[in-house]
Amino acid sequence: MKTRLLPAAAILFVIFIISCSPYRVPYLSLDLKGVYDQSDITVNYTYVCEDRDQRCVYRLYNSLQPSVLLEGADEVMPSTGSMTFTGLAEGDYILFFSVYSERDGESFLLKYLDESFEFTVDLP
Repeated sequence: MKTRLLPAAAILFVIFIISCSPYRVPYLSLDLKGVYDQSDITVNYTYVCEDRDQRCVYRLYNSLQPSVLLEGADEVMPSTGSMTFTGLAEGDYILFFSVYSERDGESFLLKYLDESFEFTVDLP
């Protein structure tokens, strides 16, 4: 009886250890609606990757003038936060958000945490 319980206990222990792994699946999420009826908006963001705050780059453009940067930042940002854009005119916008990692003093883009989001401001 004891010889059967020992292997079963060992298997259960291994399954427990694997299920409690600290590995987290990386992702990027922006709480962005498709249409806003006001010119001042706040966008909440969350990214999951490494166990520390990471360098993030975001850029906001009006779709009619994609070469003109309206707002943006390139800084170390916490994994959860918000961005506020004020005084937006009616129109279509595109927001790019990217998360970078650092290795040996060099930053590199994490392609799976590099996304663009489109939204519209339609004032009443």
